[in-house]
Order: sequence, then C-alpha cells, then structure tokens
Amino acid sequence: MSRPPSPAARRPGLTRSLLLLRHLEPPWWVLLALATVALVLSAGGTAPPWPARSGSLTAVLAVAGALALGRWRAHRPSVWSVGLQRGALLALLLCAALFLGLMSRFGFTIPATGETGVKGFVCTPEARLIYPQTCPDDDLDALRSAEYEATRIWQPWSVDLVRLALLLSWALAWCAACVLATGLARPGFQALIRRAPSTASEGRPYVFVSYAHADLAALLPVLDRLDAAGQALWFDKGLEGATDWDTSLALQVQNCQALLLFLSPASVASPWVQREVRYADDLGKPVFAVRIGDVALSPALALRLGRNQVIEGSAEEIAERFLQRFQPTTRAG
Repeated sequence: MSRPPSPAARRPGLTRSLLLLRHLEPPWWVLLALATVALVLSAGGTAPPWPARSGSLTAVLAVAGALALGRWRAHRPSVWSVGLQRGALLALLLCAALFLGLMSRFGFTIPATGETGVKGFVCTPEARLIYPQTCPDDDLDALRSAEYEATRIWQPWSVDLVRLALLLSWALAWCAACVLATGLARPGFQALIRRAPSTASEGRPYVFVSYAHADLAALLPVLDRLDAAGQALWFDKGLEGATDWDTSLALQVQNCQALLLFLSPASVASPWVQREVRYADDLGKPVFAVRIGDVALSPALALRLGRNQVIEGSAEEIAERFLQRFQPTTRAG
C-alpha cells in the first residue's frame, strides 16, 4: 500500500495531516485551480468592486465551498448526476454573462488609483439639472467633475443595487463553478475507500492487499468480486488513525494467509509496497500479483515474483483465477 515515505510521516499528527492533504475531496489541484482563477480575475480587475478584496475572499470561500461539496459527494455519490453537471455549467455561463454585462455597463475605473467604481441607474436631482441630456448615462467627464464619487451623480440606492447585482451574479457563478469542478474531478481516495468492501473482521483468515492509492479506482471491481465470493480481505481502509504505521502493517502481513499485490507503475515505485512484498516473502507467505497497467517489474520484485504468479484480465477473470490458485487452509464463507 502506498504511504508517505518520509520518516516524519510515522508521527501520528503529521501522518494525519499528510493524509488529509493528499486525500482532499475534491483533489488539491482542483482547490488550487479555483483559488488561482479567483485571484487572477481579481488582479485583472474582473471582480466585484464591493466589498473590498472580494477576489481574495472569493478564493477562500471557493476552496471552503468545494471542500464541503466534496464531502457531500463522498457520502452521496448518486447525487452527482449528468443533469446536475449540465445545470451547473448552464448556471455558470448565465451568471458569468450577467456579471460581465453589468460590469461593462456600470463599471468604471478611477484613473488616479486604478480602482473600479460602480455607476447607478437613477440620477440625483442635481445631476439631472447639470447633465439633462446625458443623465443617467453620464460619461467619465461627469464622473471627473464629481471627483469619481458615483453617489454625487446617481441615487445611492441605485448604486447599491448595482453592487448587489454584481455580487450576487459573481457569487452564483462561483457556486456553479465549485459544483462543476467537484463533479468533474475524479473521486478522491476517501470517496473511493468508502465504497470498498469491508476489511476482514478480527480472527477471520484474510488476504493482505498491497497496492498504491492511485490505483484504488482500478482495483475496486476486483475487490468487490472477491468479497462477493466470500474471500476475506485486509487493506488500509480505516487505518488512517493508526499510531504506528510500521507495526500495524507488519502485524497484518504476519497474520495474513497470502498477499495480493496489484502491479502498476505507481505500486512498483512505492517503497511501502516493496517492503510489504519483501516481508511477506521472507515470512513464506504466498504472493500473488495482479497486473493492472503497463508496468515493468523492478529487479527486486522480479526476484520475489515468479512469472506464473502474475494474473491479468478483466475484474471477473482476475477474481476467478486468484480463487483458483489460492488454496487457503481455512476459508471463511
């Protein structure tokens, strides 16, 4: 099983922190993309001028919202249908178009500071007297004469309504973006591990599953079929709170009947997988390998694994071949 290789990761607090960062839902790169887009738009002047620093605030809220949606998705995966994704995309396009249209119509830039201001749509009585022909569509000359104070030309309540409309369209667009990003991102490890079969209960003979976390989605169908056939399995579901990784894994390898290794580029490169295979082989445990990707064995794994032990095929074929080859002393039904 793939684990953080750093020795510091064996400390409980740091281990949980690393796992939390690694297994965020949606993945960390989705959260980073949302925050980056919000900050870039803000730096480019495409953000609500009110409240102040709305771009930075949006970046924080977008990450928090995506994390909340990811947690909801992990518990209710059926909610994330194609219809929901299409609705989120449509809402994103409409709200973004509305926001950009409002900014184009009512936004203006203050030359001295570079800040963005907002016009209103109902002029004050004084502005009507001074600009009877152009009010309420006054240009920058009128704003310059008013020292770029919009409320000296337009009614304050109309300026506030435009600000509110900009903020609402911006917020709704980002809500839709969070839903879309969360739905399109591949389910994270935590969402997948919750769908995995239960691990073997204490005292029941089991097979130890050695794999890389990046491959969990590919091997879940195999685990489901083995579980349905009555084969007890043990893998790291629920092990995140363990206080000592080495001791916990060593005990599980010691007590297993066999080790089932899922071979992939990620697992071959994992030092934790190599340790598990080496330890199981040293203990005389049968080691069965399942190839789930185009992978070349490292010399160490090639030495431990016989050519005839590598199983390939569909999930059904892999489960059937493993059950045919694995003959435990006692198999609980």
